[in-house]
Amino acid sequence: MKAFQKLVSGLAIAGLAVACGDDPIPGVTGNGGTTVADLAGAWTASQFEYTMVAPPSTALDLIALTGEATVTAAADGSYNGTLLLPGAPGAAPFSGDITISGSSLTLGFDMLTVIGPITLDPADPFEFDSFTLSGNQLTLSASVAEFDFTLGLCGTATCPEVPATLVIILNR
Repeated sequence: MKAFQKLVSGLAIAGLAVACGDDPIPGVTGNGGTTVADLAGAWTASQFEYTMVAPPSTALDLIALTGEATVTAAADGSYNGTLLLPGAPGAAPFSGDITISGSSLTLGFDMLTVIGPITLDPADPFEFDSFTLSGNQLTLSASVAEFDFTLGLCGTATCPEVPATLVIILNR
């Protein structure tokens, strides 16, 4: 569940604030020299889709299921956002900082935040492997993730997470 928590909140946030320096980010697939100044602003997710790695390769888009994710990125790499999971009573706020090392982007969290079955833990930041900025659209991809495809509704105290990929598309 911890990985699911990091992915859902972390990726929404990370994707939106991706770059945290003023220099081009070397080695990041498709970044095209993207800087923090290019990413600063308000972003809204139009896709937040997990796909199972193993057959039957089920895909689940949290936005299409009435979820919402918003992030406001600052030029210094800090961010704040909200996450509303499908079926949740309201959106939960979160915040943190983004760091980049080579082709790795790390999303840190300022404080422990529980959003339904998702926990954002400062001791367990989220990392993802690529992003592309094209106009006012930011696409984030994680080739290694875990996700509870039951959304916490498996009927037991701990629901299983399975290997997955994640694609988040954010629009400014």
